[in-house]
Amino acid sequence: MHGAITTAPDGTVYVTPRVETPTLIFSKDNGVTWDEREMGTDVGTPNPRKNSEVATDSESNAYHIWTGNDQGIYMSRSIDSGESWDSESIRVSPIEVISTAFPQTDAGDPGRIAVTYLGSENGSLLDSADIDGNNWSGNGHTAPAAVHYHLYVTYSLNALDETPTFHTQRISDDPVQIGSMCLNSGDCRTDEGGSNRNLLDFNDLTIDLEGRVYIAFADGCIDACATSSDPQPADSRAGRGSVYFLNTGPSLYLSNGELSGFTSEPVSLEDKPVTLLAEQSRVNERKVEME
Repeated sequence: MHGAITTAPDGTVYVTPRVETPTLIFSKDNGVTWDEREMGTDVGTPNPRKNSEVATDSESNAYHIWTGNDQGIYMSRSIDSGESWDSESIRVSPIEVISTAFPQTDAGDPGRIAVTYLGSENGSLLDSADIDGNNWSGNGHTAPAAVHYHLYVTYSLNALDETPTFHTQRISDDPVQIGSMCLNSGDCRTDEGGSNRNLLDFNDLTIDLEGRVYIAFADGCIDACATSSDPQPADSRAGRGSVYFLNTGPSLYLSNGELSGFTSEPVSLEDKPVTLLAEQSRVNERKVEME
């Protein structure tokens, strides 16, 4: 398995394999030949793990992000089209977010990036019994039943600086998932609510021509689960497709400055001749304000 393919303005193509050491495979000649670079040996990756992702900016600088062995989101950068990368990984997610999954990223102008991921701040549950009866290390694959995951976005306007500044916002009002989520399709778990493979792994983050951020994700905790004062993992087995977008805040393109809000009516699909998967047929649009 590998992650999404990313293409830079200079034609460099990046592919992220799912391997123990964060690695990139890249080509500069339309895929005729490929080179490989390893990075992140200082932070590693967890097991099981999901794909990492690469974003490239308007000048073909590259940003590789992944979940580290300590469950934080990390980044390595290249300013020479993938030839060399940071020797020391940079933590993107706040230290209070002790468990993460599904990192996605995009970039606009140099140093202006956004990263989304699922995360939990339930630090008090570290070392408690996970679903296998072991001390929980923060890996979402075996998270205890009381762990709540939310959707986060972290952005930076100076990600190429020696010490970048990151701004993080938890943007989901209610949890996206309760308890564990399947990060290894050969080892998913089932309870009375169904399989914990409900979120799949197709979250994404992209920007439009204005540099406005859009985040698509699967929401596992909806309806009664979202309003419950004590939701349980069995209540969190949905997979509703949902979208957040930046309403006001900094564009990832410098020339556009601060983006003002806009109104957008959700598109009704009821009378359209399309066929959608049942759980994906309902779309929520929510706005995010960024400071």
